[in-house]
Amino acid sequence: QTAHSSDNNFSLSGGGEKANYLLSLGYLNETGTTIGTKYNRFNLMYNMDYRFSNKLDVSARFNFTSGSRDASYTDGQLDTSPRGQAFIKMPNMSPYYIDSTGKRTNQYFTPFIENDLQGTYASTGNYNPVALVHEATNNTKSTNGRMIFVLHYKFLKDFDYFGTVGLNITANRMKKYFKLRYWCKMDQD
Repeated sequence: QTAHSSDNNFSLSGGGEKANYLLSLGYLNETGTTIGTKYNRFNLMYNMDYRFSNKLDVSARFNFTSGSRDASYTDGQLDTSPRGQAFIKMPNMSPYYIDSTGKRTNQYFTPFIENDLQGTYASTGNYNPVALVHEATNNTKSTNGRMIFVLHYKFLKDFDYFGTVGLNITANRMKKYFKLRYWCKMDQD
């Protein structure tokens, strides 16, 4: 399929004698060249600096990112992605089942049946590439948040103290699923 991408960003900054700030927002949306693949990401950044006096100032940095990626299904074998399966698929086989009258049905072809009009795949494990892009799920959601606080105190002309405290939180969640009825695994004699 034709892939599209949009990247939107917004920034706001300002400040005065004592305080400065920067706020930035972003949203990325991409569709992949394979049906069923896409990526969405939202990000937020906020920086703030505050000067209490000539000797004491603090800084705060906050970053947050949340993304969702839909990828092609693979099962860990050599190339079970939809594109890889399309390359090794027999070119005379329809991705849909052909009934006894020779008409194409809306049912995905699953080469379990012996002696049918379409024959069977010769390899030991195959997926229907069209079923892969429409019926499989391979989604990863990720979230990352980071906060950093810095305290700066100037004791003497050449002596400064910097204290830094940070927190980083990351969470990933994956959902991967494919209906086994669209898979073929046959023993060779």
